[in-house]
Amino acid sequence: MLIYFTEANTGKKIAVNPQHVISVFEASGGDFEGKTAVVFIGGNLAVEESVIDVVGAVNGELVNN
Repeated sequence: MLIYFTEANTGKKIAVNPQHVISVFEASGGDFEGKTAVVFIGGNLAVEESVIDVVGAVNGELVNN
């Protein structure tokens, strides 16, 4: 199942497949300072939600499915 986050650049919702998340961390430097970075095999995404909220949502979805 897809989970939704708020994309940091546009403020719009984006659906993410939690099975493809490789890592999650707080970005430092550049345009996305302090935002949460979500890394996938094919690229990355900066979101407004906190690291703990993103990790919780991803883990919760993976455990429940």
